[in-house]
Amino acid sequence: MRVLSKLLLFVHALPRIAEERTEYLGKWEQWMQQEAPNQESALCILSLAPKEKDELKTLGLKHFGERCIIDPYDSSPETVALLGRDLLRTMSERGRQPGGAVTSVIQAWSAYEMWSFKNARLWSEGLKRALPAISFVWDPQQLQVVSCGTQWCGCLTKYSNFIPICLGLARPADIRADFSPQSGWPAKATFTERLSLDRNVFLFLFKTPTGRPMAHFMDGLRAVWEPEHTATVAVDPHRVRLVRTGEGMHQVTKDGFTALVSSGCNSILTILAGDGMDYDEFKKTMNSARIESIQTYSSYLTDIFPYQDPITMGMDRDSG
Repeated sequence: MRVLSKLLLFVHALPRIAEERTEYLGKWEQWMQQEAPNQESALCILSLAPKEKDELKTLGLKHFGERCIIDPYDSSPETVALLGRDLLRTMSERGRQPGGAVTSVIQAWSAYEMWSFKNARLWSEGLKRALPAISFVWDPQQLQVVSCGTQWCGCLTKYSNFIPICLGLARPADIRADFSPQSGWPAKATFTERLSLDRNVFLFLFKTPTGRPMAHFMDGLRAVWEPEHTATVAVDPHRVRLVRTGEGMHQVTKDGFTALVSSGCNSILTILAGDGMDYDEFKKTMNSARIESIQTYSSYLTDIFPYQDPITMGMDRDSG
């Protein structure tokens, strides 16, 4: 048996725009060529679209051979029992304090989030059966998942978060934002770097086409039964611009803002530097965020953003 040290994960990967598809297929194939000689690595392609699966399957089999696994899926009675356990655990534990005391209001969870975790569980149990079949074992403390795909704040980020949990891994996935044509969505931005914060939360940093710094807070290893996270940043709210996508629990005060950390199943708050805040200052400010677990949804979290200047369509014409 071989010890698996790295699992490359492609998630719903192909872009819809022809030019982007050609560009990123080239990047992904080059990456496969670089990684394939490592006999302690394997490739897993997750895609429900047959055409996309065929294109990626051709590349995967070309470079990884039997170490390329396509859509592992297990719905055996044992896995169905695990899904029931996941649901019961989510309904009983979500919203509890670390010591176990139940708060007065149990934190809400969405059907979409539970559905996404179900998919991750089915794929992960399939992987647990497929890998030994090609003579692989792994150490949960050491195995590194490296993921790429297209949908930022969607399939790429949510399955990168959930699958390592379902595999019982100790380390979050290395999400290759540089290999995602949509990284930074909903803004058009170029990925610059990723920083690790408390509670396995990642800070992804970008620059817009004019050079304005931008940030997203993302979960890296949070199970569906665990409370969502928030990132609280101390900053003059007039020095940043906040753009909310989807419904989410965020707040701005005169002392800064609190962002709900995105898991790929919930809202994403895009943070842009205001005029006069350069990249280094913006990075330091965002990196100082206080990461906490939400134990209950309280009225202090809101979708209304007071204290910040209005956002205009022309706000990004100047370099920040």
